[in-house]
Amino acid sequence: MNALAQQLLTVCKRYLGPAAAPFLHGELRAIGSDTNRVDTAHLGLLVTSAMPRAAQLMGQGKAAELRTAILACGSMPDRRPTEGGHRLASDAAASLLAKGRPREAGLAYRELVAKHGDTDSYRGLAKALIAAGDSDGAVRALRDGAAVRLRGHDRAGELDLLSEAVVLAPTDLSAHRRIAAALANGGDLVGACAEYRRFVEAVIESGDVRRALLELAYGREILGELPELLALVDRVTARSAPERAHSVDEPRSSEAPDPNEPIDFQKAALRKRLREPWSHNDDLDAVMATLEVSGTDAEAATRAHMRAGILLGARDSRAPEAVLDAARRLLQLDRTRAAADILLAMVNAGREALEAHVLLADAIRRLGRDDLADEKLRLIGILARSTSGDQAARTAESADSAASASRNTAPLVAASGVQRAAPIRTA
Repeated sequence: MNALAQQLLTVCKRYLGPAAAPFLHGELRAIGSDTNRVDTAHLGLLVTSAMPRAAQLMGQGKAAELRTAILACGSMPDRRPTEGGHRLASDAAASLLAKGRPREAGLAYRELVAKHGDTDSYRGLAKALIAAGDSDGAVRALRDGAAVRLRGHDRAGELDLLSEAVVLAPTDLSAHRRIAAALANGGDLVGACAEYRRFVEAVIESGDVRRALLELAYGREILGELPELLALVDRVTARSAPERAHSVDEPRSSEAPDPNEPIDFQKAALRKRLREPWSHNDDLDAVMATLEVSGTDAEAATRAHMRAGILLGARDSRAPEAVLDAARRLLQLDRTRAAADILLAMVNAGREALEAHVLLADAIRRLGRDDLADEKLRLIGILARSTSGDQAARTAESADSAASASRNTAPLVAASGVQRAAPIRTA
């Protein structure tokens, strides 16, 4: 969701309350846009398309006020820094880029990023890296910038940079999950589902239907059994296996469904009630056999991450061990957010694992929130002391010592939930 979409959502909430997000997303889709790509050129078409429905929802008077407020978003102030020296340096870097000197422009933008860390500097650095042929580096720069803006409590800036990252790399998993999480944390579940839909369509277009299904399983675990996610599961399954595409509440049909048909939320909700968790069967074992983990490199960590997500979604008894293994691997590679994501999924699933909480505290500390990490370790110690068992006692002792340590000490990375990380055991 870019900055203009954030402004539009704020305006719509004043008039429509909780219905604002579905209203905005629906109207943007109707004009062929979305919250990542909308710009001021779309506002005239947006109000023309949206006013009939707005009048039905709130009357002509309020609809006219909403129309005026939406059009006023086109004149929202630019968020470029106003500091004179910074503006001159930014203009100089842009001039280098325009003259076909991306390497020098990249160096200039890196200085601006180090000094100011603003959205425009990260955006300029990404453009310079693209011009230099380093698209992967550009995506990393945008993701890093989003993390900086999040720490600065600039949610609009975070979403703005992540939106550019997913446009540049539509199948980038980290950027996708972070923008979906940011939208969900902001209360925009419709936008989060729309981001999952975008990612799923992108990976299907690349020919990887299995990856789409895996990501939807992860999304259902994080966001819950939302009707749109369930409908996406059915749609992807229909594309990969048309002969089994009939739904549980409809007779089998020989006619393949249209993958672009509108989502029927009532039928999706019915399928949710009738759907049972993935049982431990040959199909799950077959998938696990393709995700055997060996080595300690980034590829092994990615496979461990995928394995843990599938087992969590299947509610399999192997999930806790798989999650802890994946988290340790990800933390050793400084993929802190991915580790935090899978640990949070495990904790939210109700799994009783003190080790997961200790690793999550380490991830929180690595993200720069020592205060939250210390408080979490203190609570872990209290919880562990109220639980019987040698492991709980060791965890309590470790949590207490880590919480009282200096903030300047090295992060705690547990090997068995309590010690510093040892070499990862290979399978």
